[in-house]
Amino acid sequence: MQKPLYEYFYVKSPISKIAWGIASVLIGALFLLIIMDTESSRMEAQTNNWTGREIEKGAALFANNCATCHNADGSGGSGPALNSRYFFEQRIKDMDWTGSQKNYVKLTIAAGRPNLANGAHYQWPVVMPTWGNTFGGPLRSDQIDALTAYVLNWKEEATQQTPAEDPWKFFQNTLSKSLPYDESEPGYQEKLDMALAAAKAAGLSEYELN
Repeated sequence: MQKPLYEYFYVKSPISKIAWGIASVLIGALFLLIIMDTESSRMEAQTNNWTGREIEKGAALFANNCATCHNADGSGGSGPALNSRYFFEQRIKDMDWTGSQKNYVKLTIAAGRPNLANGAHYQWPVVMPTWGNTFGGPLRSDQIDALTAYVLNWKEEATQQTPAEDPWKFFQNTLSKSLPYDESEPGYQEKLDMALAAAKAAGLSEYELN
């Protein structure tokens, strides 16, 4: 009669049982340590993967909905530049925005920018419309998130721009408090002149940057 399979694994010696038990625990602990050591890098890689996909979706949405005003490369047109050192380093300070830059971009995309009161002059040919369906626009919240991720993806590139390379045109209705450039950088004086010209166009005779 053939022996049951479990008998081949049966250990009679108590000492052997203890040894096998300790060995099993140690092997299990080793595998757990290996998993713990590789989990952070695995999670980081997965996060980067999802971030990359979100940026790709945002790029398609930007091309279809935003490039007409902001240009395909974010350099601006009938709307302000977004791929801009000034935009990333100074804009929310001039707006007295106390939240994060991510939330500033996200809310601007979702809720748009209202017309100025009392028929005040608006320097851009078009007004930023409402895009988020929470505020009556056509895009879902996940699409707003993807657009936000795409715009913020320009930050590393944009913050390397010199004043001469920065495509930002200064607002007349929200004047700059300071410039995010060093005076020795190429194009600084031209950017300073642009800021002063925006103040003059807004009707201010006395205007100083910090």
